[in-house]
Amino acid sequence: MLGRAARAAPRRRRGRAARRARADAAPAGYDLPRLLADLGLGGGRGAELGVWRGKFSAHLLASLPDLAELLLVDAWDVVDVYQSRADQDAALAEASRAVAPFGRRARVLRNWTADAAALVADGSLDFVYVDASHDYRNARADLMDWWPKLRVGGLFAGNDYASGYVPAAGYTFGVKDAVDEFAAVRDLRVHATREDDPDGAAPDWFILKCGA
Repeated sequence: MLGRAARAAPRRRRGRAARRARADAAPAGYDLPRLLADLGLGGGRGAELGVWRGKFSAHLLASLPDLAELLLVDAWDVVDVYQSRADQDAALAEASRAVAPFGRRARVLRNWTADAAALVADGSLDFVYVDASHDYRNARADLMDWWPKLRVGGLFAGNDYASGYVPAAGYTFGVKDAVDEFAAVRDLRVHATREDDPDGAAPDWFILKCGA
């Protein structure tokens, strides 16, 4: 998972249409706990796919004191030339320290997302936040594998709603293409955060699961 500061910020739209689009958009990514609370989803179980150093995991747990359990799913394995085994081991250690104050509410699953999905019961999660591999093939696989794990009424969400080559990552993102395709074939509506996300990252995306 890339650090948010390393990601290219998208262009901002101008004028009246832009202001209207921002008004209709979902809140910025770090406001996810507020959105979950507003939807009555802040007291159950959730999963974060792609944890890296655990900063966002700790934010979710601290902001949602009634959240019973957060699954932290990450292989912490070498996936490209920009990472080393030492980097991944250090990231896992930092993530473990970040969520240690939350005790059993944080459950670390060091596994590939596809393998971890097999360990989670269908319909058992109130939300899933997808921020693991950002290429099209793996992003699509995560959507397919984890959608069944979400209960009806739950929130499917993720980071870096963008497609195209990202120099900082060294490869082509396909998250937006995967999400849009996934939603279109199921007649689902995709909501995105404002493009002026305060952390400078590409928008987050959200889908409410209204039926099986």
